[in-house]
Amino acid sequence: MAKRANDTLKGSIYGTWQMDCGVWGIRTRNVFCYLIVGDSSAMLVDTAYGQGNLMEAIRKITDLPVICVNTHTHYDHSGGNALFEEVWAGPGGEKDAVRKKSLPHPSYALRLLCDGQVFDLGGRSVTCIPIGAHHPASFAFLDEKGRNLIAGDELDPCQVLLNLRGDTARKDLLEMHRNNMLKIMSLSDRFDRILPSHNGTPLDKSYLEDFLALSEGMLEGKIQPCETVTGFGWSPLIFGGNRKLERYSCGKASFICRKERNL
Repeated sequence: MAKRANDTLKGSIYGTWQMDCGVWGIRTRNVFCYLIVGDSSAMLVDTAYGQGNLMEAIRKITDLPVICVNTHTHYDHSGGNALFEEVWAGPGGEKDAVRKKSLPHPSYALRLLCDGQVFDLGGRSVTCIPIGAHHPASFAFLDEKGRNLIAGDELDPCQVLLNLRGDTARKDLLEMHRNNMLKIMSLSDRFDRILPSHNGTPLDKSYLEDFLALSEGMLEGKIQPCETVTGFGWSPLIFGGNRKLERYSCGKASFICRKERNL
């Protein structure tokens, strides 16, 4: 069977741009990955879908050894993991991390991140912070030198998909997300901007307050679902249009939730 065209394309499917000194954005389709470059090594945060040649795009930026980490292990964040012999992800990520057989290392070693773990890149360090809600293995990565917080899908300018997997009660996930926002806010003197994985980057820190108000308002029953689930980058046809979904909003923050899960 012939390969799909986007599996044979080279690094040209990846757009790259320098966000500040030592931090690069890498975009393919609807996903932002990030490359943090130190003096002795670099860190790649997420590997997108595993299409094209991500390594070629990275090598246009740096020749340093690359440490690969996942914000979480959904297919659009771990699809290219098998480019590497070793990948770091949160506990639970081993359950759904993608191991694409067409890439060089489908049997790569998956190492588990720890709360507070620090990666020394040489003149630049990155601290790992668990923030699971959208995905139980979610981690944020704090780059203090660049004053960036890379947050994966747990913060988004358009919507966070909160309980589409349906294996955890909505109330529990709202409490997790609220507590994660409080945790991140307690560190807010150590970063100036938030780098999400979809729908636009960077985010202003004021999104933290809006997401906190949204989760607290939903837990208290004060925020009702919007009239339509439609929003930027999201239409009722996503996921085939056959799931009963609801959108909840407060300020700039939105959650997409399964309608059948009640508080």
